Amino acid sequence: AFVNLREGALEYLLVTSNGKTHESLLRTDAEPHHIHVAMLLLGAGGAGTNALPEDPAQPLPGDKVTIEVVWKKKSKESRARAETFVRDRGKKSAMSKGDWVYTGSRLRDDGFAAQADGSIISLITDPDALVNNPRPGREDDDNWLAKPGKLPAFNEPVQIVITLSRQDAAAP
Repeated sequence: AFVNLREGALEYLLVTSNGKTHESLLRTDAEPHHIHVAMLLLGAGGAGTNALPEDPAQPLPGDKVTIEVVWKKKSKESRARAETFVRDRGKKSAMSKGDWVYTGSRLRDDGFAAQADGSIISLITDPDALVNNPRPGREDDDNWLAKPGKLPAFNEPVQIVITLSRQDAAAP
């Protein structure tokens, strides 16, 4: 992936280069359906539904994952949780650390929604994204802000590591 935005309001952590880049911290050329197949092979089932609860007090269905951003500066590798780079406007603090939810997107008449829209990791509740933010404030599309901190410069390459929580993964 590449650093896409270093300041301003965010709705997504990661989208494809053809996705909603105007509101995403990171962008990638990776295909959402390839990510989905990899997650299925690892045992993630996602939400198993075409809908997510509209009530933000209800938990999101799916599998817990952690998300890390990895980058190199000269020959030194750095790694940080994705939450490090997002600010919660409502709480006036950094986004709380914790798991994300692999919801797995949905099928629409035009096909696999994540592939069609380029939505991979969403900060707001988005049934079309592969991964959703389960934290309070996810219903507010003005709540999340870029918090660059240690984030590399615009257009610098990074790796995104999505780790499936083993206790939630389906048994092989």
